[in-house]
Amino acid sequence: MSTRQTGLGPVHIYVCHHAAGFTFEDDVFRAIQVGRALANTHLPIRGDDTGDTISSKNREYCELTALYWAWKNDPDAAWIGFMHYRRFLDFACTGLKSDQYGCITLQDMTPQTLKQMGLNAATVRKTIENTPNACAILPEKWSVRNVGFTSFYQHYVEADYHFAHDLALTRAVIADLYPDDLPAFDTVMAADEGYFTNVFVFRRDLFDTYCAWLFAILSEVESRADLTNYSAQARRIYGYLGERLFNVFMASPHVPKEGVIERARCFFENTKTGKEVILPKS
Repeated sequence: MSTRQTGLGPVHIYVCHHAAGFTFEDDVFRAIQVGRALANTHLPIRGDDTGDTISSKNREYCELTALYWAWKNDPDAAWIGFMHYRRFLDFACTGLKSDQYGCITLQDMTPQTLKQMGLNAATVRKTIENTPNACAILPEKWSVRNVGFTSFYQHYVEADYHFAHDLALTRAVIADLYPDDLPAFDTVMAADEGYFTNVFVFRRDLFDTYCAWLFAILSEVESRADLTNYSAQARRIYGYLGERLFNVFMASPHVPKEGVIERARCFFENTKTGKEVILPKS
């Protein structure tokens, strides 16, 4: 049976790219160029600069410009996911050992290693279909203690180009917009483990709830923040905050208590191996 004929509905996982490299696509995985409104070169894949878009804010929002695009411009998907040109999930459940950063490391991205990790439409759809109450597929949780920190808060404020006052501002915005989610924010900041690298697949209703929540918070933080003296790296603030806010959302009352599937993260060191797969323009 074709994957298009099951009752699951369309599953779209957007894979973010910013430069030429190994690219693959099928009924589920969909390559997208992030920040294309600012790019000197347009890759031969879809971009995040059409329709309702914030592509021009990519220097501050990072890959979240593609997340916004998917939210606003893909109304048909029953499930929507978000991955990166070298960061994915091990849908094949290989059992391979993760490194200290919580990732299975593979040297090269090739058709063979993609198959090994189950990065194809059939395996993704089977993952969802095998859990009838599924609402999300997430990376396995990772503890910041693996790299010498004791909490999310410490991990953020002691990192390069991150500032404590940005977290304080974010907390104040949540207090104003979503006061019921303040306990989740405080719990996450005190915790040492969570979900990293903005890699996930959500059922459509949860995806829409998440994006409305996330971009409402980030938009308000943006309206109050002063980035005057921020370096180019520090200006990536909303991408940095988004990764932490994902965990706040997952700890909030917005998310069902059951139906979350976890898979190991995998990381491809080399995404320029062999002949690059060039896709037709969408």
